[in-house]
Amino acid sequence: MTDAPDRLVSTLARDWVVEVEMETTTTSTTNLTAAAVATSDTFTANAHGLSAGQKVRLATAQQGLAAGDYYVITPAANTFKLATNAGGAAADVTADGNVTISVTTTSAPTMGWRKIRAMSSFKQSQDNNMEDDSDFDGDGYTSSAKTAIGWKLEIGVGRKRSRVTGGFDTAQEYLREQAELFTPDDEVHVRWGRRSGLGKAYEGWASPEWEDQGDKHSDLSTAQITLNGQGKRESIENWNTAP
Repeated sequence: MTDAPDRLVSTLARDWVVEVEMETTTTSTTNLTAAAVATSDTFTANAHGLSAGQKVRLATAQQGLAAGDYYVITPAANTFKLATNAGGAAADVTADGNVTISVTTTSAPTMGWRKIRAMSSFKQSQDNNMEDDSDFDGDGYTSSAKTAIGWKLEIGVGRKRSRVTGGFDTAQEYLREQAELFTPDDEVHVRWGRRSGLGKAYEGWASPEWEDQGDKHSDLSTAQITLNGQGKRESIENWNTAP
């Protein structure tokens, strides 16, 4: 069989992905089984690791306690009590027995890359400052010299809410908040490349601008983000996986 001739195939503008480096945290929920004692309103669980004021949750009513959120009080190595208010009185346990307590923990903040979601347009541009350096030796023809290079990213986004958290995209919100600061406190670390893994990727520091859009009752809520380069744009290995 004859091999197909090599030819160029079009790529799509939506192949681009942009990420910002920002503080991120992770949350996890585990179930803790504790033995409730009615006479002392105390719960026992070896090495439970709970701390005073920590919020926990009972998914169902158990041992006289209604379902809902509670706060840890008087924790010791293996025992603790629960209160309906932070620092309040111990909740009344009416029966002995095991209870299942949902404990949600949040990791310490770490720096990580977060993708800007709901992108609807993307444009990257380079602005060259050209100075006339014509001289007599040019025999009447002009010439110019590039003396400075600037770069900019223009990103359109939809202001969509998460079905899980109910909030806006985390990376979008970070850029919106940074846009309200003065330089250099507003600067963000950004990288961009094709999600297909093809071609070059870039990274650099930028000063963000934010403009909310959509002014009619029937308009979708959108925004225009402009990232103005601060210093050199670096070429990097594309972190996305090639097909």
